[in-house]
Amino acid sequence: MQIFVSYSRIDKAFAQRLADDLTKNGCRVWLDLKNIASGANWDLEVQRGLDSSDTMLVLLTPTASASQNVADEWNYFAEKGKRIIPLMIQPNEVPFRLSRRQRVDFIQDYDQGLAALLRALNEPAQSSGNAISTDTVSKPLPVSWATHYNWWSGLRPAVATGEATVTTSEIRLLAARQLPFLIPLTSVVTAQIVRIPWDSYLSLKFLDRVDQPHELIIMGTKRANREATEAELLDLMKLHSGRALA
Repeated sequence: MQIFVSYSRIDKAFAQRLADDLTKNGCRVWLDLKNIASGANWDLEVQRGLDSSDTMLVLLTPTASASQNVADEWNYFAEKGKRIIPLMIQPNEVPFRLSRRQRVDFIQDYDQGLAALLRALNEPAQSSGNAISTDTVSKPLPVSWATHYNWWSGLRPAVATGEATVTTSEIRLLAARQLPFLIPLTSVVTAQIVRIPWDSYLSLKFLDRVDQPHELIIMGTKRANREATEAELLDLMKLHSGRALA
């Protein structure tokens, strides 16, 4: 998932801080200050950022609400049926087309607003107002995941624990107070269960957006049915991708 930050230039300090905090929490953020190189065609790069992003955060202040550029950005997203989350940065009149959307309040307390935003980003995406995405979602499976497995210490270095679901297009790993880890099924190279005398885990190898290879180790959290959980997750990935994945 990539997040596009739409804001008025006068609010760039807040936009930069928010983008940095979201990045620290594992999110891919598109912000013009970071993503547009000096000398590049501004309009063309913004267009690319809009098209490559899945979610938009609109930083609402009196200046932003009056900005035609900001309005053009969120109107474009709305017409595409993409997810928009307005953030109340300062008290102001919310544009009519955004007024029906659930807003996140940053006016009272920044840290509380950030926590609420992370929760909102973890919720199922909605399109053009209130309709829930029709992408088929499997039942959640309790799992833990990390980038490596060590025979002595288990998953490492940073372990996340939560739920895994599989849709017709992606694998979703959701942990409390963390942004979702989304892996498109088309990017998965191989997936197989590795069995060792005392344990088992699912080794998932995939490519990122620039075709760099990565590996993720996923384990069922309950030892009693760990391998069964891993096998069910693997079967769902095979079913929805239409590939053997071995």
